[in-house]
Amino acid sequence: MTPKIKLAFVGCGHCLRISFGPVLPHVEGIEVVAGVDPSDEALAHARDVYGFPSGYTTLEACLAKEKVDAVLIATPVYTHRDLAIFCAEQGLHVLLEKPMARTLAECDDIIEAHRKAGTVLMMAFMKRFNRTMLRVEELMQQGEIGQVMGIRHNWDWGGMEHPAFGKAWRGFLATYGGQWQGHGSHCVDLARWWAGPVRSVNAVFDITEPGFEVENEYNVVCTHAAGARSVHMSTKFFHHESEERYQIFGETGTIDLKHSAGVWQYTTPYEAFIHRYGSLR
Repeated sequence: MTPKIKLAFVGCGHCLRISFGPVLPHVEGIEVVAGVDPSDEALAHARDVYGFPSGYTTLEACLAKEKVDAVLIATPVYTHRDLAIFCAEQGLHVLLEKPMARTLAECDDIIEAHRKAGTVLMMAFMKRFNRTMLRVEELMQQGEIGQVMGIRHNWDWGGMEHPAFGKAWRGFLATYGGQWQGHGSHCVDLARWWAGPVRSVNAVFDITEPGFEVENEYNVVCTHAAGARSVHMSTKFFHHESEERYQIFGETGTIDLKHSAGVWQYTTPYEAFIHRYGSLR
């Protein structure tokens, strides 16, 4: 019998609660041995709600007591480089939350450290594993909409629905926050999956709310090497419940995906349709 991978979960905050926590108990071959977070409240929540058997305020303290094979890093982006490199130096495999790091140089440092260590480094672009997204990819591979000609994405937040956004690290320049890095990274990843590598980018970023040092709105156009263009937009001036939507425009059909407010557990399937001239299925 193959032994289970012993996993330490680093960063037991929001990401654990909306993404990983609900599904970790159902992942075969994984044993979560500890949570790591500087917050006692976060560690208590991980223990009481998700059954983490132990908690530590630093990864060093965790590794001193626990046998760990791999680490899931779900901390703010400004901590990613040092944590991921430390894991490589300890011979630990890493699943790293997006965005990967603050700069290209930091990304290169992380990649090089794991290349030298011979450890596995993977980005947590979990949308590629959502069952709706997997079905969409299958349909595209089967030629259901022909060649991809364009992609439109909008991820809009309803007014001040998330007022804490500007008060936390995501709202400040020193910590490299920002709407594009936090959410746009998902959308560009999906666009690259569906339309191939990006050749060029045109972008406009705006700061439209008081207290923000980084963009809280973006409009980005990516030209892909195969010729398609993907258009990405996000605004907080959306006087409606928050919405995440993707439209993939093909030669023979359009795929329409929508993830509405109130279902922000990432295991929830998207609403998905294929549109053709005069038909919907």
